[in-house]
Amino acid sequence: MSKAKTVFIIAGEVSGDIYAAELIKKMKSEGKALRVLGFGGPKMEESGCEILHNMMPLATIGFTGVLKKPFVFFQLLAKLKFLLRDHKPDAVIFVDYGGFNLRAAKVAKTEGLKTIYYISPKIWAWNEARIFQIKRWVDKVLLIFPFEEDFYKKRNYHQVVYVGNPLLDREDFSNVPLRSFPPVSKQIGLLPGSRAKEIERHLPEMLKSISSFPEEYEFVVSAANDMCKDQIERIMAKQKVFLKVQMSATDIMKESAAVIVASGTASLECACIGVPMIVIYKTSWINFFIAKILVNIKYVCLVNILSKKAVVPEFLQHRAKAGIIARATLRILRDQKIYDRVVKDMDEVKSQLKGGGVSQRAAEEILREI
Repeated sequence: MSKAKTVFIIAGEVSGDIYAAELIKKMKSEGKALRVLGFGGPKMEESGCEILHNMMPLATIGFTGVLKKPFVFFQLLAKLKFLLRDHKPDAVIFVDYGGFNLRAAKVAKTEGLKTIYYISPKIWAWNEARIFQIKRWVDKVLLIFPFEEDFYKKRNYHQVVYVGNPLLDREDFSNVPLRSFPPVSKQIGLLPGSRAKEIERHLPEMLKSISSFPEEYEFVVSAANDMCKDQIERIMAKQKVFLKVQMSATDIMKESAAVIVASGTASLECACIGVPMIVIYKTSWINFFIAKILVNIKYVCLVNILSKKAVVPEFLQHRAKAGIIARATLRILRDQKIYDRVVKDMDEVKSQLKGGGVSQRAAEEILREI
């Protein structure tokens, strides 16, 4: 009987925890004796991963929040180094979360371990210089966007495989009919993000926008987890606006006429479900200033980036104001020409993405390496 292989997986955000969990399930289903260890969250644990460090508290503050606590940051890398030496995994898998995972890749490669990155850092969007870290510390990158393969190869990094986007593995994102005008629902979904700072910056303005909508509309807020829900309820109490809070963003997207969403993976989920959206994003002014220097793309919303045009409205920083958000949302909901164009263009974005068996393809690529 062959000796069981060991893989170590690191995922640092709610979405990464979900994608890593699906990857683990597929790897385990291949019949090989496999032990999975890692840093992650509850979804990974449910899939059979031995969680050696819970990353979800860090996920709620984001990587820049971790940098403000350097002791926590360096302690975590030191813990990783100790565990890698102790367990000697056959491969270390990094899922998204580039701020931490690129540094973790350096630790793993320094220990002489095989390193595989699933869901590449968005170096095509900002801080392209990170390609040098990837070349040095990562043996193979599994890509989720079609244009990424050409991006890497043009920069002389050829250890890449486009496996498709794991969003399209989900049954609720496949065979979704195009929406028609006028929308039947009178619900507007509010998706402020999954990190504490995102919720703090986005939700107050989202709540203020409610007063600019006709009374016929009702609103519901998405919470990624219990910590997010507690924070959302505190903000609502402070503003004296009390709305229903749901833990399933997907259900909100399906049931809403439109959503107001913080830029990120959730905007791509909205496109896959076909719900019209308004995208907002606010960060600290110092982060925004740094981003202006490092970012080399025109848009922040993934849907607009993939389309290379403004499919959906996006409002950043001082433009993410209640009145502007409300007017843009109502404009889509009241104008059939705009509504139909948004729905059609989002569907075209979805058609660009390779779906069906993405986690399976990623699992097969990883197992081939070990």
